[in-house]
Amino acid sequence: MVPRGEESARSRTKGFTVLPGGLVAEAIVKLGATPDDEYAFVTEDPAFARAAVAIVSETLPQAPVLVLSDAVDPADLPPHPCLRTTGLRSLIRDDVDDEFSMLGNLRRVVAVRSLLERREKVGILLQPDPDPDGIAGGYALRAVLGRRRPTAR
Repeated sequence: MVPRGEESARSRTKGFTVLPGGLVAEAIVKLGATPDDEYAFVTEDPAFARAAVAIVSETLPQAPVLVLSDAVDPADLPPHPCLRTTGLRSLIRDDVDDEFSMLGNLRRVVAVRSLLERREKVGILLQPDPDPDGIAGGYALRAVLGRRRPTAR
């Protein structure tokens, strides 16, 4: 983690190490870095990404490097044997899309609960010859409604 001008070494995230003095080979050496350390750079600045990969390559040629950026072309980075690049927005978008999908499910659960919560009894009817999916759906609806015991046969 390379602190910005207004940040201090104390503002680092747990599990990350601040490079005092900025992104220079001497700072990596001062940390006592080993080839087992992993490096991740999140940037939209291609020049910074090139410099970061070059410095890690110079200091620890075998260390794994991950560059998260939507603006950096992997072809513009210096060669490094253990380098991976990926788009940051696509990673975030996929996770956020999953969360919105779950939020949509929650919205439907809330709507069903609000529709039926004032009812003392709710009939959950299955098809005449229920299959395992139908039975599971009935049990799921019962759980969603918070009903603990059956009130009908």
